[in-house]
Amino acid sequence: MPYRLTWLAAYLIALVWITWPLAMKSATHLPKVQIACIQDAPLISWSLAYQSKKLVTEPSDLPHPPVFHPTRNGLFYGEAGFGALPFFAPVFLVTQNPALAANMTFLVATAATAWILHLIVFHWTSSALSGLIAGGTYLSSRWVLWEWPPCASNYAVLCFLPIAIALAAQPHPTRRRLFLLGGVVVAQGLVSSYIAIAVLLPLFGVALIRFARRSTRRASIGLLVTLTAASAIVAVPYLGYLVVRANEPLLREQTLWTVAGNTLGRDTWHFFGSMSPVAITFTTTALILLGGLLRIAQSRDPNHNGGAWRHAAYWAIVGTMISMPAGILLFSTETPAPLPQTLLADWLPAIRVVRAPIRLGVAGLFGLCLLAGLSFSVCIRTLGEGRSRQMVAGLMAAIVLSAMATERALGVNPFGLPRIRAINRKYPMMEMPSATEPLMAHLGEAEGPLLELPCALPIDLLHASVGSRAMYRSVFHNRPLINGYSGYWPRDYPARVKLAAAFPNREAVAQLQRSTSLTQVLVDRQLITESQRAQWEEVKRQDSSSLRLVYEDDRYSLFDVSPNRP
Repeated sequence: MPYRLTWLAAYLIALVWITWPLAMKSATHLPKVQIACIQDAPLISWSLAYQSKKLVTEPSDLPHPPVFHPTRNGLFYGEAGFGALPFFAPVFLVTQNPALAANMTFLVATAATAWILHLIVFHWTSSALSGLIAGGTYLSSRWVLWEWPPCASNYAVLCFLPIAIALAAQPHPTRRRLFLLGGVVVAQGLVSSYIAIAVLLPLFGVALIRFARRSTRRASIGLLVTLTAASAIVAVPYLGYLVVRANEPLLREQTLWTVAGNTLGRDTWHFFGSMSPVAITFTTTALILLGGLLRIAQSRDPNHNGGAWRHAAYWAIVGTMISMPAGILLFSTETPAPLPQTLLADWLPAIRVVRAPIRLGVAGLFGLCLLAGLSFSVCIRTLGEGRSRQMVAGLMAAIVLSAMATERALGVNPFGLPRIRAINRKYPMMEMPSATEPLMAHLGEAEGPLLELPCALPIDLLHASVGSRAMYRSVFHNRPLINGYSGYWPRDYPARVKLAAAFPNREAVAQLQRSTSLTQVLVDRQLITESQRAQWEEVKRQDSSSLRLVYEDDRYSLFDVSPNRP
């Protein structure tokens, strides 16, 4: 066990080095590796912080956070990330620092996932170096460290998925193994509805394949029962999404991002493209191809791990296929690719509701990581025995890992494929609001709903960034927010935004105050236009205004709302 924990420490140290200086500034900064991080990193940090507090104070009020005030069920307009709470909540409840908790979740969960991949491949091959290649393949993934999990830290909690893959590899599992598999599926499925689908679809596929075989049919029934029970348990926390969808018939149109039924049905997709979990390095791809050829040549070897190869390849293929959107076009033609989801979409239009199917590719990523480890094991088996083999194998592992890292760092572009930009040597970050800022003390002293400006129609990325930072700030002052940001917005939210955009117009202030009980307005003067800045300067000079300045610093102006003033 100490030996195994040493590998966990090694992965954590490597991750800290790759993402430096994130660990050093983890209490004050969040990752900013993509534009989406500006909105989504504060959003999921707020969501997990809110849930952490509510679960220990008022769990019955959990679905109704004080955002998009006075909307109910606000938690279910976007990612809740329930499954990340075991990583996030302990750190947050001790420190009350959402940035620190989010960064620790990202770093620890990512290192743990690479470590578990390492242990699984080591168990299959008895080769620590092969395990290292599997873990290194995961850490070399752009999606893992430079695309989506840094923006949404709940997606870093994927450590249960490889365990589920390993448990399902046994054709005749015991009751204990099935019980453990059910628990792992529930834990992983609660991370995100996308992850739940990515885990359950391939597992049900495994069960159905085994049911079709007479030799494994009886065992497959136990697997089907386990997966059905796990699915039912996972579905319970997600019932709030069904409530929101029932109350919002046009929800698919109430979003800043691409919506299903519009461009999503004819999406573009590329195996090595941006935001694709299966976009492994070309080095890893070459290793898997070489390993596959050697595996075929050694098929009569009793130690060739045929079952592990087939299982890993199944997850790689199925995971990649389900990440392709229904209706994706074949190459540059107008012919949809003959995928199962394309054919089913005509019979079951609800399939197109999945807004970002590319995220389902996490299942394929783990299959590819396992294949990389198995491939390296096959390669070093050709070296023979003796001390020289160990030295050469170690040198080979170092070369492969160095090639992966170099390829990611330089943005290698072989074969004329779409270029992926080189990675910054310094991990991109953004500074977040702090509980110790003077502004936070003034926000905490007041009560009632707060509006943060600017916000205007149409709702755009600026609006989203203001809303998400407002939500992050609300972790410290715990007040209701008129505005906000999420995957979707309530249908009556644009009407409130329209009034807010007219501020400081006295009639707009009065209308919004009557409908929301608004008590204060916070204006970010750096983000408003010159004409808007002049209007707010005029407000500060008017004693008769319904808005009264109570605090100002070099960036923000805070106004009390007094609609009864003459």
